[in-house]
Amino acid sequence: MDTKTIRETVLSAQDVKLVPVSVPEWGMPEGLFVRELSAYSADEYNSLLFVHTDAEGRLTESVPWLRTALVCKALCDAEGNRVFADADLEALGAKSGPVMERLYLAAKAVNEIDVPVEEAAKN
Repeated sequence: MDTKTIRETVLSAQDVKLVPVSVPEWGMPEGLFVRELSAYSADEYNSLLFVHTDAEGRLTESVPWLRTALVCKALCDAEGNRVFADADLEALGAKSGPVMERLYLAAKAVNEIDVPVEEAAKN
């Protein structure tokens, strides 16, 4: 295969997994999904995990809304379109803690976050 064909094959592959989630508390017993993040979205999320410093090089507090950020980036419709934008973080963070924890755990699982490398390689 030539490089143009390889490129087209790779870029046209539908490789993002969607996992259905039920949120009856939001009137959504079906129709919501968590998705694997794109490489770009995963990089954005992972950047939140790094140590942050202010303009003078002093360590700042860690980001307090990591779980909400992952849910915000991963929650989607049946076509894989994000339901919430990054601008919705504060509003989404005001939702039920147990519901958000359930969605966070689902998003964490589908994105293999904190999964040992050996285990992730099996999937």
